[in-house]
Amino acid sequence: MIGIRIRYERHEQSVTIPELAAKAGVEEECLRAVEEGGNQTPSVSFLEKVAKGLDLPPDGFLDNSSLEDEELDTEWLALVETAMDSGVTKEAFRRFLEEQMRKRGGF
Repeated sequence: MIGIRIRYERHEQSVTIPELAAKAGVEEECLRAVEEGGNQTPSVSFLEKVAKGLDLPPDGFLDNSSLEDEELDTEWLALVETAMDSGVTKEAFRRFLEEQMRKRGGF
């Protein structure tokens, strides 16, 4: 959930992973791993640096109310349901999204 929150905040501010990593003083690979929800468990120090890089309070990733209160609009929901019904795997969909973000320089 923290990785999702970081990605959400980063996208809200239109900041790329390399930009945030540099601003926060963390390794780009570590930041990417946390966002992608890999086996990487971020330390408190790491989270504080990333929060500072995003101009959030040190506990900025612990309050998920703004993220949880957002509703997924019906068009997005329909697209996700269509993807699921078509048999596209989560991994294939994730790779597609990552490729699109790389093309735009945002991943």
